Amino acid sequence: MKLKYIKPTLPLCGISENPAARRPERGLGKVLTIFYLILFHFIFMLSSLTAAEYGKTILALYKTSDGFSESNNPIKSYLDTEIKKFGLKIEYRSFESGMPSKDSLNDIRAVISWYNGGVVQDKKTGLDYIEFLKSAIDSECKLIIINSFGAYGYKEGGSEKWDLINDINSIYKKMGFYFKGYWTNDASKLRIAGKESYIVEKEAGQDVKISKHYQQIIPLRKDVETYLTVKRTDNVPGLGDGNSSVILTSKNGGFALESYVMSGSRLMLNVPEFVRKALFFDDGIQDVCVIPGNIKNKSFVVNDLNYAFKYAKIKNTFIDPENLTSMIAEDLFPFNVIIIAADSLENIPFNPLREYVNKGGRLIFAKSADLTNQFKELIGVKKYGNVGTFTEGFSFNPDFFINHVPVKAEGIAVAVRKALLSNCKVLASVLDKDERKNYPVLWEKTFGKGKILYWNTDLLLNNDKGFRGTIVQSIHYIYSGFITGTANIGMMMIDDLPAPLWNMNYRKYRIEYYNNQLKTESDKATQKKLKTIIGNLQNYSSITDTNFIDDLWIKDIESFEKTLGFKYSTYLIFNYNNKTVLSNNKDTFPIHDFYLAENNIPVKMGSRILRNGWELGFHGYNHQSLTVTKPEHYASLPWTDRNTMINALYAAKKEWIAIFGEASLPFSYVAPHNIIDNAGLSALAEVFPSIQVISTLYVSDQGEIEQEFEWTKDRRFFQIPRISSGYIIKPSNKYFIYDTIHNFGVVSHFVHPDDVFDEHRSSGYAGWNAMKASFVADFSEIKKYYPALRWMTSKDAFDEFRFYNSANISVKESGKTIIVESSDGSERYLYFRLRLNKGQKIKSVQNCQIVNADKKSGDVILKTTEYLSKIVLN
Repeated sequence: MKLKYIKPTLPLCGISENPAARRPERGLGKVLTIFYLILFHFIFMLSSLTAAEYGKTILALYKTSDGFSESNNPIKSYLDTEIKKFGLKIEYRSFESGMPSKDSLNDIRAVISWYNGGVVQDKKTGLDYIEFLKSAIDSECKLIIINSFGAYGYKEGGSEKWDLINDINSIYKKMGFYFKGYWTNDASKLRIAGKESYIVEKEAGQDVKISKHYQQIIPLRKDVETYLTVKRTDNVPGLGDGNSSVILTSKNGGFALESYVMSGSRLMLNVPEFVRKALFFDDGIQDVCVIPGNIKNKSFVVNDLNYAFKYAKIKNTFIDPENLTSMIAEDLFPFNVIIIAADSLENIPFNPLREYVNKGGRLIFAKSADLTNQFKELIGVKKYGNVGTFTEGFSFNPDFFINHVPVKAEGIAVAVRKALLSNCKVLASVLDKDERKNYPVLWEKTFGKGKILYWNTDLLLNNDKGFRGTIVQSIHYIYSGFITGTANIGMMMIDDLPAPLWNMNYRKYRIEYYNNQLKTESDKATQKKLKTIIGNLQNYSSITDTNFIDDLWIKDIESFEKTLGFKYSTYLIFNYNNKTVLSNNKDTFPIHDFYLAENNIPVKMGSRILRNGWELGFHGYNHQSLTVTKPEHYASLPWTDRNTMINALYAAKKEWIAIFGEASLPFSYVAPHNIIDNAGLSALAEVFPSIQVISTLYVSDQGEIEQEFEWTKDRRFFQIPRISSGYIIKPSNKYFIYDTIHNFGVVSHFVHPDDVFDEHRSSGYAGWNAMKASFVADFSEIKKYYPALRWMTSKDAFDEFRFYNSANISVKESGKTIIVESSDGSERYLYFRLRLNKGQKIKSVQNCQIVNADKKSGDVILKTTEYLSKIVLN
């Protein structure tokens, strides 16, 4: 049944045209006299509350003095059915009976009040009620105030007092707005300045000539969304532009000013929609939710995902499954994508997730899991079998990766469960031709208005760093218009350049070495391998290492700079001796090896590097890792102590200045064997204050130091790890290159000048021409599919990474407009990317530029120097 409401005539306290002359009008109806009962109940309100943010109960408040009861009040009439549809309960309580105790508020999600009268029995009652609401909101309980606040005034000595507004504003400020007053009921001074009709004009239109009511309400935060703005047009000191947000919501609830809720017996306020927005706040900010379930390596998984999101600048929220049980589907709708990482889905609530996807949500299962029958049906599994392991790896549907780059996860062993699917699109399958159809690695399922990605393997969450970008790309694939940051930084590092050269014919030496091995080898497979190596070496020329690097290699490297865009960072080393100890006080660290090469090639090479505008970095006095203990897997001797390291480093620094000058002292350092300890870092910092960058490896293989792209804990050095290496890149390492590109647009690769003379680095002495061809092919492919990559030195990358790491990105969707906010404000370009569905196009951009757009894949990279950018889609 619909109720007829008496329009309250109380103007609410505030500044009138003449504060001394005008007093608020009366006419509130009867107020119960049993106020002493209220006082006792409000004692409980003053306690600290523990209202549940995702409680299942709504506390609905009405006033008996307004003529309402539990069975006959506006909340009952207009909201009861809608709230119960959400799976929530409603507890009705009259204002006069007092508020609940703190113990009974544990399950309260929100307090909704709908009062007509604005005066309470006395001041204490008003203050106690205000304290109750403050405590509730502090406990993450939402407040939804419809019509009168209910306690703007109080009775004292037979009159009404209106001095509680400052106390009330302490609540309103927590809700994101401020009540300034400036009341008037002169409709000629008012006009509607803005409205969202679907919220504020349900059964009757808004008309200030009927409402005749103004109080200035000012939003204080960005999360406040206004649906009705009334403007006061006369010139009042302190009024400002006169705009007032009389109906609004925020992350803390909602507020609808009296006189703009009802028009006679007809609703102006679309109460169900208004309360839905207030209950289930969604500011449009892109956000990814992660539900880490009962997974064995939970701390590792959480850390890995956090770094993936940090690098890609993805806003994220982690929710434990036990907290999910108290949530309903509407609580999940603000999340653009939900990622589930669990070994078993038995304890993951099904219904909220099903409803979330059904209404348009995007759900990613980041690993295979033990599935309940409900989840099997949801993700499209008819039969689920045993796990098979495939060492050959797996391949993707071409449209999965950015610009449709044809990446294979070849040589990466993958464990996959046998699965028979129903109405699913397979996006990745094992390379085993006989089992491809039986062992899908990744598939997509449409359910209702939403989509699901299911990774049928635990590889993404069990591989150290190697699939961070694949996770980020899963988000891009499943959610059109999702924006992530991309640094677009490429670094090509050359270790041991310049370095001692030996004027040696490696061909003759190596053939002799392998022939001696062949004579004593009895295993036929090894014999075959040795014969192949010897045959490859016989195809080598008789050129010495010195002549190869000076006459052939360096010219090819310089040509790569022109054709592929590289900007090199090279790392000088003075000796290959194993001296790490001073035998007596007169002992020193001599530099001898650097000058052995004919024509003083290492010195000339260093000068050539500087002339080319490349970076000349430091690799060491010798190739012994700066550690006081011996590395486990390397033939590197430990140093006696930190002081011994310092002596060697000072010898290197003195020689550097003598050859290349003090102005060229190094900015970057690559640790020999990619290993260094705290004593080594401290010694390096003392001797070379010019060095700001330390590089080892992104992922270690044999005890090397692993790094992230961030500062060391003491913030002395910035770390720029290397992700890949070599001229002939293994397929598995090629995948990891592209994975990091998909994470945040970074390539960090290194080679050596003498790799051609190393069995493993040359792929069994394949020869320079083969090595060069493979190298050019791989990096030409990167250039083709990721043209936005900016090649630079480690020194320049240091500045770019500092900028990129410090910049924040916030992305908001509003209809077909995507708004990107960046916190940095510098003049450097901040890059970001998105993918659009087929048929979607960018109609216009504001304060940003399109760097690259692939029409076929829908992938777009943009850049901006502005705080706020806009992308409008068609």
